[in-house]
Amino acid sequence: MSEPTGKSPALALVLAFVPGAILLTLLGVSAAVGKDLTIPLLWTASIVSVGCCFTASFLLFRRKTGWAIAVGVLFLLLNGAISFFLGCVAASN
Repeated sequence: MSEPTGKSPALALVLAFVPGAILLTLLGVSAAVGKDLTIPLLWTASIVSVGCCFTASFLLFRRKTGWAIAVGVLFLLLNGAISFFLGCVAASN
């Protein structure tokens, strides 16, 4: 592998944790209110999660180091599952 770039991976890591934060926030709000969440909110969360998923992984892949690529794949799979879950919940309501 080539030398890592000099830029910090902070933006990619923040974007990688956004879908998890969205999911936990939505679950907490729905539990506190005691109602199901609205469908447009779930669809919006799913679309934002997909965008963050691919953007974070792409930013990590550009670093071209073994660890960055491995973490990028891990976040791609994890955030893809979160996006899929949010989309399925939105579709079932």
